[in-house]
Amino acid sequence: MKTTTSFSDLFERGKQRDAFWVETATLDFTEEIIARMEQLGVSKSELANRLGKTPQFVTKLLRGSNNFTIETMVKVARRLNAEVRVHLQPEGTMSEWIDVLKKAHPSSEVSAFVDWKAATFKLVKCAATSQPYEPVPTAA
Repeated sequence: MKTTTSFSDLFERGKQRDAFWVETATLDFTEEIIARMEQLGVSKSELANRLGKTPQFVTKLLRGSNNFTIETMVKVARRLNAEVRVHLQPEGTMSEWIDVLKKAHPSSEVSAFVDWKAATFKLVKCAATSQPYEPVPTAA
């Protein structure tokens, strides 16, 4: 009889539970909030002001120990000039998101909220999609 369990065994068992996937989604969304705040230079206090909440509320959100409602996710995203997108990823696959500019020359409104770092990306014609342009690393 086996008396010790390896971490990988425990991890695989954990992946069989919904709670594992809830925590993973919560952590992913929390990390995206933090990354977006950094892109925009928005502090916790500023996000709290935008939400009409206290800084303690934002701290709780960023701790990742809460169960986000879709409503809260949308409110946070909109205050960070972003949109929430939900995607069902089939088991055994990996998804990669690509953000595509809507116009070849983004308006000052769009460019003020997006950190494209012009030296890193250039816009190229994109025949493979319905979008006319997509950012491509300049090293490509």
